[in-house]
Amino acid sequence: MLYMPKLKTILQSKLLIILVIIWCLVNLFVVRHQSKYKENTTTISGTVLDYNFNGNLLKLTVKAQEKIKANYYLKNEEEKEQLEKTLGYNSTVVLKGTLSKPLENDIPNVFSYQKYLEHHQIYYVFNVSSLSIKPSSNILYQIKNWCYKRITNIKDSEYLKAFILGDNTDIANDLFRTNGVSHLFAISGMHLSLLVLILSKISFFKKNWPIILFLWFYAFLVGFTPSILRSVLFFTFKILIKKNISNLKLLIIVMEIMLLKNPFYIYDIGFIYSFLISFGLLTYQFVKTTKFQNLLKISIFIFFLSLPITAINFYKINFLTIILNIILIPLVSSIIYPLALLTFIFPIFNNVFNGFITLLIFINKLGEMFKFGILVIPKVTIFIWLIYYYLFFQAFYLRRCLYFFALLFLLFLIHIYPYFTTDLNISYLSVGQGDCTLLVSPKLKDVILIDTGGTFQLKKELWAESKTKNYQVDNITTYLNSLGINHIDTLILTHGDYDHAGNASELLSKFSVKKVIFNNDSYNDLEKSLINQLEKQNIPYINQITSLNFGNYQLNFLVTDLSDNENDNSNVIYFKYQQYQFLFMGDASKNREMAILNKYNLKNIDFLKVGHHGSDTSSGKDFISKIKPKYSIISVGLNNRYNHPKESVLNILANSKIYRTDQDGSIIIKFHNHNYQIFTKNDYT
Repeated sequence: MLYMPKLKTILQSKLLIILVIIWCLVNLFVVRHQSKYKENTTTISGTVLDYNFNGNLLKLTVKAQEKIKANYYLKNEEEKEQLEKTLGYNSTVVLKGTLSKPLENDIPNVFSYQKYLEHHQIYYVFNVSSLSIKPSSNILYQIKNWCYKRITNIKDSEYLKAFILGDNTDIANDLFRTNGVSHLFAISGMHLSLLVLILSKISFFKKNWPIILFLWFYAFLVGFTPSILRSVLFFTFKILIKKNISNLKLLIIVMEIMLLKNPFYIYDIGFIYSFLISFGLLTYQFVKTTKFQNLLKISIFIFFLSLPITAINFYKINFLTIILNIILIPLVSSIIYPLALLTFIFPIFNNVFNGFITLLIFINKLGEMFKFGILVIPKVTIFIWLIYYYLFFQAFYLRRCLYFFALLFLLFLIHIYPYFTTDLNISYLSVGQGDCTLLVSPKLKDVILIDTGGTFQLKKELWAESKTKNYQVDNITTYLNSLGINHIDTLILTHGDYDHAGNASELLSKFSVKKVIFNNDSYNDLEKSLINQLEKQNIPYINQITSLNFGNYQLNFLVTDLSDNENDNSNVIYFKYQQYQFLFMGDASKNREMAILNKYNLKNIDFLKVGHHGSDTSSGKDFISKIKPKYSIISVGLNNRYNHPKESVLNILANSKIYRTDQDGSIIIKFHNHNYQIFTKNDYT
């Protein structure tokens, strides 16, 4: 066993802590990290760090001059099968195609893929037109590829891959995230402790160095994720630095080393959770009682300790997580994870493993039924969370019960805060080539969603079908939650086209919706499907309406004669707030515009939601010259195949200030008293 006093002295130095802090600050906020590539690059050569097949899309992370994300659309099933056989980790690839910048965040408060890539030092996405592959000759990577392919060849392997390799990309994670237990799939200290326990029963591993070597090899297999790296480093130094050092100091040393290696770890939510919870468990003195009571105390402590991180990232918490962790952590650590290892060695146990996975899913679905445990936490300033941690410290570390109730009261105040805001919020959300507008009245009295967006998916062959979840719905949900919204009073569908109503079904399953308003036209297939869902959920719906209350104001539906055209029968909505006038045109054409002008006296519209995404079938010159919009908002997809908005329409709207979701992201208008501010992606990215 090694004793390394010099190493221990260096690692415990206060000077090292200061240097680590300076190193992180300089790298994160001073040094300007730029790509080594130029945008006209058409060929990239490198080695594969990671890859994933999702239907007909192959996603690669390639180490070349720098890390690059690459996307390749497979031409046929035969090509997919061939690539699945030949492609592996550390394969040498030559890619031909074009570089593009990752898309900026276009809805406030949601996950930013661009920033996620930047924090992994990835600055470009490579759109691959062709590729060539040479398998790796490295023996370690050959073993890793063998392990990966062995797992993927086992039936229903997605959970096996998650528990052994820490790769949960194939798992529909919404259920586990809602219940606050998605951490179960992150390889961490819990898994390593079990591995060490198993290995210690084998004579070869009676000494420490074989265990250390094996754990580092296992970390290599799972890709050196922050949580596994923390655990392996901790275990390694625990042996190398023989004695006279506390676990807490050792944890700080491990954090220093990881941040010296990569300061951007500080942005990784796995890194934050891992160190925060480890720090909490090492510093908090639990009063030991019965085993169940101990588990309950630990679960409560961890829940409240990590609550701000969960709230900041997802804008909701689930108190049922406390109970689920008591049930599921022992289930996973004592049964499912060992069974995963056993199934990897002996696939005959796969049916038993999947039986317990079924139990895991069943318990989580039961938990999902108890909606009362979920609390939406709107976005608040970091100062509020500093107050939270002060109360947390008083309540748990100093064991002052009154502070625990104060902590709960603070959470309650955060939750109800939106009900006291006097602002009107109107958000034209960027949902690609579609429409989705959120109206939130002062004090959250009424929440109205006009259209939902939606991308029509062509029917594909089974091999080409994507498992990717609907990120539009995720982003809409997250944005609403960040405003403190957990319900929709009225969902208005201007008409039944997929780009206006395609996401309605999923949103109906995520939010409590009081009623739905369709247009006056006959129902198409999409609307009929929605009606079946509404009837099952006992949600009332109507299709003939002239006005709707919105806080202390009113939305007016501009009704004209029905047409035989779905777009022309769009719900067209007029709304006046104080002295400001809004008009939402749906996909109404020039004919409908003229019919509206003949029936209603519209002029000096402040905010026009431009009809039909800027198509030249809408926004006629006579109509625009009559209503004279001050601002024109066009909801349109980036590089859409219809070439919307048309140049002729932009010319007609030229006297107004034009906002476009493809260029400006979501357009957020906030009214306070008699003033307003307009925010675009430049303001919230």
